[in-house]
Amino acid sequence: MSGFTVFLSGLFKMKTKCFRFSYVALLLLCSGQAGCQKLEAPPLVQVKGEVVNGEGPVVGARVEFHPDQGRSSSGMTDERGQFSLRYTVDHKGALPGFHTVHFLVPPQGTPEVPGALNEHERKEFLERNRQPVKIQQEERVEVSKSHSTFRFDLAGKKSP
Repeated sequence: MSGFTVFLSGLFKMKTKCFRFSYVALLLLCSGQAGCQKLEAPPLVQVKGEVVNGEGPVVGARVEFHPDQGRSSSGMTDERGQFSLRYTVDHKGALPGFHTVHFLVPPQGTPEVPGALNEHERKEFLERNRQPVKIQQEERVEVSKSHSTFRFDLAGKKSP
């Protein structure tokens, strides 16, 4: 046998082994995908609404609906103060039933900085005082197919 024939014979065996390995890897990958299905969500109600502070919209607030039992849903307000809730990344809505509503509201304006701070202390003060304020809505709401749009006015609400 010439050296070239031995080379071709070895190349063929290597390609066959690579093909077998690729086939087995593909088969394992595909069989593994059968167990990776997205989880089904429980029955959900599409919830939307508006958050205001007096007459104006509250922009950039996180709205959280916490049910008595089960997973919470949340959403963010847009420039008009409007939101819609998501149960998971793949599922919109909230569980039907009674919920306690929480808001994480970004601070409005720039806090007044004490004059005796150096630059580092000033930056630290501003960072500390720009944290969102958690406000708990005192009313509980009921989510149902017939009641799924809400308007919350945070004027006068205090953080817990």
